[in-house]
Amino acid sequence: MNMKDFIFSKTKVNSVIRILAILLVVFSVIITILYYQVEQAGTKKILKKADAAIVLGAAVWEDGKPSPSMKARVTEAVDLYNKGIVKKIIVSGGVGRFSPTEAEVMAKVAMSLGVIREDIILEKKATSTRENLKYSYSLGKEQGFKRYIIVSDAFHLKRASLMANDLGMKFQTAPALDSPLYTNKALKFKYTLRETLGLIKFYLVRILN
Repeated sequence: MNMKDFIFSKTKVNSVIRILAILLVVFSVIITILYYQVEQAGTKKILKKADAAIVLGAAVWEDGKPSPSMKARVTEAVDLYNKGIVKKIIVSGGVGRFSPTEAEVMAKVAMSLGVIREDIILEKKATSTRENLKYSYSLGKEQGFKRYIIVSDAFHLKRASLMANDLGMKFQTAPALDSPLYTNKALKFKYTLRETLGLIKFYLVRILN
C-alpha cells in the first residue's frame, strides 16, 4: 500500500468513526427525551370527573392471584371510584400466561375493596395494550360513556395515551404509584427504560405504516 492509499484509507476510517459517534449522540439524545416523556406521563394529576376508569391488565400469578402491579392498578381505580371521580370501572385483560382472565382477577380485587359488582365491567379478550383500550372503549360506547380515566403503572401511560389518542378517546390518566414497579427504584428504572425502547418501536412502526 502506497502512502496515498494509506492516507485515503485512514481518512475513510476516521469518517466512519465520526458518523458512528454522531449517530450515538443522536440516539442518546432521543433516548433521554423519550425517557423524560415516559416519566412525565406517569406523574399524578388533578383529575376531573369521568364516566369510567379503564384498568389495563397486568400479570396473574400461577395460583390465579393478582400480581402486585395488578393490585396497585385496581386499588388506584377503586380510589377514584370511592372519591366519586368515576362511576364505573372497566377491568381489561384476557388470559395471559396463567388463567383465569386478568379481568376476572381484577374484578375480584375491586369487589374485595368494596366496589359493587354492578359497577364493574369486564373486558376479557384483550392480549395487548392496544386491545385493552380498543375493546374497553367499545364496551364504554355501548354504555354511553364519553370520558375515561386510564389506569396503569406510571411507565405504561405514555404509550397507552398515544394509543388512546389514535382511537379518538377523551381521557385522562392515573398512575398506580403504589406499584412496586414504581416504588422500587431499580425496577422503576428498568421498566421505564424498557418502555422508552418500546416507544421507539411504536414510533418506527407508525412511520413505516
